[in-house]
Amino acid sequence: MRKKTYDFWLNMNDSYKYETSIDEWGCASLALLGSDCGCEYNYCIDGDDDLSAIYLYRYNPKYDDYETDTSCYRAYSIEWDKEDWKQRLMVEMTSFLEDNTEWYLV
Repeated sequence: MRKKTYDFWLNMNDSYKYETSIDEWGCASLALLGSDCGCEYNYCIDGDDDLSAIYLYRYNPKYDDYETDTSCYRAYSIEWDKEDWKQRLMVEMTSFLEDNTEWYLV
């Protein structure tokens, strides 16, 4: 099994915790380097409902772009009261990606 290397991007900050109506894709992204897949965080708040989730994405050579697989996801809500919420998000995204890409690493 080859060593897994990831690249993590965070495109959100603490101001998002005040949002009451938002559906924003790509708030965070984690790529498995050397492969054509990764995952992204969709921050989705509708009033008191937190519908946020981590979704798998894959490269589609037909369109020369990445496509989100909306059938492969894990619900995840950021715990804004935790100082290390960014680290927790990255750990959860890494776990999700490892759980859904084992076939890449055989």
